[in-house]
Amino acid sequence: KLGTSVKTCFIKIIAEIKQCNEVEAGKILEEISLDRYSVDVFT
Repeated sequence: KLGTSVKTCFIKIIAEIKQCNEVEAGKILEEISLDRYSVDVFT
């Protein structure tokens, strides 16, 4: 469940930054390799 909430958090952040809806943000998120980012940055 933690992974899901983190993904949802990323989607909301991306949607805000890119000014797009959450469906588009979800597609963007899938294209990004989350391995490069530390989750700590967002906490």
